[in-house]
Amino acid sequence: MLLQLDREEAIARSAGHSLEALKWSAGAAPWFESLRSVALSLGDDVIELPRGRSVVYHSSQWFMEILPRARGCTVRLAAEPEDLSDIAANVQDATAWLFVLNSTVNGGSLFTVNSQAECDLAIQLVRRTYEIVRL
Repeated sequence: MLLQLDREEAIARSAGHSLEALKWSAGAAPWFESLRSVALSLGDDVIELPRGRSVVYHSSQWFMEILPRARGCTVRLAAEPEDLSDIAANVQDATAWLFVLNSTVNGGSLFTVNSQAECDLAIQLVRRTYEIVRL
């Protein structure tokens, strides 16, 4: 029941926001579209919730947030860095940061995407995180 309330609250907080309002650099837009496509394809339970300066993806709870950056994007994942380190070594613990600019969720891990190779790794991280959240 608590997870359903969290999901309903997230949907309500997303009201009035749109993907079109987010500003992506020309280079980052294709990476966002790739990550978005993968997230939405993971299951019928996945919903996309635009916020003022990010997009959050939920299943039973949030599992990914994508934040536009000047030359790429930051992907915030609802998994511990230790659960993702076999995919990418440079996954950071989000709790080590006092705050993450423009982020609307708490905890998890951070991964920066500034190249197609990093986007490919991020896709693997998103899939793993979704599996973890669904357990």
